[in-house]
Amino acid sequence: MNDIWRVLWPSMAYDGRAIVFERDFGIWRYDIAKDAATEVPITLRGVVAEASAKRQTLSQGFRALALSPDTRKAAFIARGELFVVGARDGGEATRVTESAETEDTPEWLPDSRRVVFASNTGNAWHLRLQDVSTRSERELTRGAGCDVAPRVSPDNKLVANQRNGRELRVVNVDGTDDRRLVESDFSEAPFASSGAVAWAPDSRWLAFVKSDARGFSNVWVTSLDGGAPRQVSFGSDANVGDVLWSPDGTYLLYRSAMRTETPRIVRVDLQPRTPRFREDQFRDLFGLTSPVTPTVAPVVPGAPAAAPRDSAGAVAPRRPVSVVLDNIRLGASMLSTQGLGVGDMAISPDGRTLVFAGSAGGQQQIYASSLDKLARESTLRALTTSQGNKSEL
Repeated sequence: MNDIWRVLWPSMAYDGRAIVFERDFGIWRYDIAKDAATEVPITLRGVVAEASAKRQTLSQGFRALALSPDTRKAAFIARGELFVVGARDGGEATRVTESAETEDTPEWLPDSRRVVFASNTGNAWHLRLQDVSTRSERELTRGAGCDVAPRVSPDNKLVANQRNGRELRVVNVDGTDDRRLVESDFSEAPFASSGAVAWAPDSRWLAFVKSDARGFSNVWVTSLDGGAPRQVSFGSDANVGDVLWSPDGTYLLYRSAMRTETPRIVRVDLQPRTPRFREDQFRDLFGLTSPVTPTVAPVVPGAPAAAPRDSAGAVAPRRPVSVVLDNIRLGASMLSTQGLGVGDMAISPDGRTLVFAGSAGGQQQIYASSLDKLARESTLRALTTSQGNKSEL
């Protein structure tokens, strides 16, 4: 052998005619009679061309859980990557992003196939859209601004987000027409909260939290059709969040507290509401009011039906939402939570039930309560009895 190379592990043949050895991470054969060395060709058979899947078992560090509208899938963040898992049967989760960036706050589109999330590119946070079924991904926002906390409109067309902690913006789901709606004062990444913004069911209004010069936070609404934003709550609390717009578009819920106080749930009626009395429930028993068709769960008379969706999974067009500002200060009321400190909360898609994380005695559980104004306090019931905090409802 004329050239000098790394030679290891020589082994003489039984007949003394050849020596095999490792050279340059390959197997070679030296023919003693010919004084020549040649590499032994090796073909791997039955071995996949791609690297095998790497499986890990994680028991902590999860955040930003999001259930798909079809209730079959859940997206979440673990170790800075986006994962998807079956929501009904569980099993192994599949990582759908592979990047050096940190992902956060996933939000499903109504078709239950695509997920919008915020991604830290190193210099700024931007919104990205991942089609989980095809593993294709594209950027929705770009530039020097930090875009976080995406919220997808019910009609599947727009994504609201917060930029630099100062702007409420919307962008089309194809990444076009990125525009500012209003200025506000949101928390910046990584402390921004999606709960500071809520879509109306007709996708033409957005509710958001805004603080004044005195440090009091309240809920405002703005229309995509133009016009100045309008204040709809007038409390004197500093900590306001988890804004929810009712499925029928007639009221808002939000969590409110003043620093160390126990958080409460405030309801703001956006339209004059016709009062209902317990006599109405008696009349309903005899069909003296408009009949209600039973569904899987008992129907509360007067409660809105579940949101209808088209073949693509988007919510079908609804009647336009209207906000009546006359005497709107009188439309605020407190929901009874029986002294529980309120954490994350959500309204069921049919609009009949409120679920929230409630704290008492150092323990936090998930509770459900009827949103029927005639319901008694006994409708509040615990859904969990486990240890630990509950979030991302």
